[in-house]
Amino acid sequence: MLCLLKIIRNVEVLSLKGCHGPFDPGILRENLALGVPMAFQTSIISLGVILIQFATNGMGTVAIASYAVAKKIDTIAVEPLRSLGITMTTYTAQNYGAGKYDRILDGVRQCVLISVVMSAALGLIMFFGGRFLASLFIGTGDSRSGTYISDHTRRAVCDSGTAL
Repeated sequence: MLCLLKIIRNVEVLSLKGCHGPFDPGILRENLALGVPMAFQTSIISLGVILIQFATNGMGTVAIASYAVAKKIDTIAVEPLRSLGITMTTYTAQNYGAGKYDRILDGVRQCVLISVVMSAALGLIMFFGGRFLASLFIGTGDSRSGTYISDHTRRAVCDSGTAL
């Protein structure tokens, strides 16, 4: 907390001394209207992850290790799509600020096309290549883990909609 106060006081760019105009309750309401539902959604997802981990912990060490590897594979597959979302947020904000609304729509169309193609490709790789992807993490010696991981990656594709 003290570090944050020192930074705010000593770094002019981070100062809240009115350089952007007076406090506007409307902007605060708008930010809260967007931020509170996002925070709620994130907390629900986190709670779900905790519950899944709790259930997995009761299934034994092979299941726990397999689930951890499957989540790593899923994260690797989902990360490019998450990056597209972050990219579009910045792209949209910049073009909105510049008043170039037509570019926003063009960018969204292109991003949706890229996302659909990428989702289909990644989903197919995860669905049909789960055992091979598992072998990259655990080798080929443990068939039980490979089966668990393959099942997890297939379920991730079907449950999360990574594929079309």
